[in-house]
Amino acid sequence: MLNKLKSLFGDSSPNDMTLDQLADQLQENANPLAKHMRTARDSDANKTQLSRIIGVERWGQARLKVFLGEDLAEDTAADHRPLAHLDWDMLTAQWWAARKDTIKLAREIVAAKIDDAQTVPHPDQGDLTARAWLHYLDANAKKEVKRIR
Repeated sequence: MLNKLKSLFGDSSPNDMTLDQLADQLQENANPLAKHMRTARDSDANKTQLSRIIGVERWGQARLKVFLGEDLAEDTAADHRPLAHLDWDMLTAQWWAARKDTIKLAREIVAAKIDDAQTVPHPDQGDLTARAWLHYLDANAKKEVKRIR
């Protein structure tokens, strides 16, 4: 499973980092992503792509909440996308808020001292640990933001 993530995203394994380090990495990587978004054109294609990124981030948060005791929802990333009519500035603000929420959830998972072996399923990647989920969300945003021009 982790090799599959590495092959998809080309980053180091989430097992190489602690949950705290992954939360820090989410924060550090958010700044260049936000900068890229600020320099992008306000186009329908870019809004669609950013909506997808936000949807995956929020959907991943729903999965992270399972580590904290919430029930696993029967939903998809598309169910978490923002409304289509939002302008570029509103979308970028929603992405930033979503990333902050992901970082907050990561810190809550650290504080909860969950079992490192605990997993939550991903429909394509299989069962992922909290570290693998955080890695997945960070790698997904870094990869997908490149399609925004």
